[in-house]
Amino acid sequence: MDKNIMEKKLLELFKEFNKNRIDCDARKWETIKFFESIFTALIVASTGGIIMAINFNLIKNELVVIGLLMLPICSCISLCLGIQNLKRESRLLFMDEAAMFKILHSISLPNSIRKFLPGGEFVLPKKYEKYKYFKDINKINNKTDYEKWIDIRIKEHKFLKIFNNIFILEILVSIALIIAIIYYSNFS
Repeated sequence: MDKNIMEKKLLELFKEFNKNRIDCDARKWETIKFFESIFTALIVASTGGIIMAINFNLIKNELVVIGLLMLPICSCISLCLGIQNLKRESRLLFMDEAAMFKILHSISLPNSIRKFLPGGEFVLPKKYEKYKYFKDINKINNKTDYEKWIDIRIKEHKFLKIFNNIFILEILVSIALIIAIIYYSNFS
């Protein structure tokens, strides 16, 4: 096959991977909104339930306590699912990104394109020129396989770290509510 035709096909494939990558980013935000909505609803219901149960002296009723406990327990479960889904979406994003890197490195771009931007040697962001921009550069070598590369990307993904930490903090809030419910049901 002619080299120009091959490069055009690779660029078309690159565009498809980029569309998928953008979709993965959108789905990460949808994951966050979805699981944050569930968490908020369950925590508000838990807090309101605790206040009502204490005010109406229902906190000694076993069914009320079980119902109140289920709300923060469900929020913990939903947040754990959120963490897993966010990691899955990040993995899908990096799979597409890895393919994009390989495509860009397999085609020859003219030097005029590479020198287009002042202060930069490449039209595209630095990460597409050389994908060895990681903090853990020592862990990437010629023997690094595809899965290992994606695992390193996930480990260093700041977005994922930030929202995982937020989800973990919210799990701790849920656990604090569980403790509060148990405390008030035993000592009220």
